Amino acid sequence: MKKHIQYSKIITSLTFVLFVVCVIKCMFTDISNVYDISLYAAVITSTGALCLTSVVWYLKNSQAEKVANIKADSYRIISEERYKYNEKMLSLKSKYGYSQEEIFETESDSPLDELEQDAMNSMNSSIDNAMEDATSLLEAQSVG
Repeated sequence: MKKHIQYSKIITSLTFVLFVVCVIKCMFTDISNVYDISLYAAVITSTGALCLTSVVWYLKNSQAEKVANIKADSYRIISEERYKYNEKMLSLKSKYGYSQEEIFETESDSPLDELEQDAMNSMNSSIDNAMEDATSLLEAQSVG
């Protein structure tokens, strides 16, 4: 499997390096001959804001990617279990000679579909709540 380039990680790293370089440059600049240091304050503030913005952007991207991966894995697991169940039902049908009506009657008494739907709904709501909490936390930290 080919690994894709994560541009958000590269951009975040570059903005962090830019911020560190600006801070170091301002620290070691001879300010004894300069009376106005507002330029240095502006450079540090602007690169710091750029760095913080890129970090928040990267965290939101990675959080969204993780949520998508968790949902995909959960759907895959539930689908595999459903497939195993169907295989077992087919083997029982052939082993005991059940008719399709008898299998349908047995399955209608089984809560498998409801359990599957409840598991999917519960998983989706838990992941959505976690995503909302993480997003609100990131927004609160980026504002403050």
